[in-house]
Amino acid sequence: MMEGGLSDLLPIIGMTGQHYTGQEKAKVRAMVQYGLSKRKAAEILNIAPSTIWRWNLPPSTFKNVEYPERTRQEAISLYKSGMSRLKISIRLGVGMRALNRWLGKSKDGREFNMYPLAVKQQARRLARDKSKNP
Repeated sequence: MMEGGLSDLLPIIGMTGQHYTGQEKAKVRAMVQYGLSKRKAAEILNIAPSTIWRWNLPPSTFKNVEYPERTRQEAISLYKSGMSRLKISIRLGVGMRALNRWLGKSKDGREFNMYPLAVKQQARRLARDKSKNP
């Protein structure tokens, strides 16, 4: 066997038990507050997601922040020019929720149904009635 044992293998496996400073935690906290997921923040900073989840950071606090109209217009123009939603979010410092609302996208990128609730409910009722009486 190996003389050093497990301690020689740890750097190879990647389980070095690396300790992070408060600076990394602050960066992740800022990213999460601006609407990024903890997993995405971990990917950007090259930190294991499980490490970030152990830090017990609070979830995003900026849920309903009001942004200036100019920011909204800039986000829409950047999106039309082909930039990804994540890059726009980081560049403009805008939460993903607000960005998705402006672009009319749901979380997974599908278009939102922009109809008011009453119209949606009426459509559901009609669909239900059709399924009962074909």
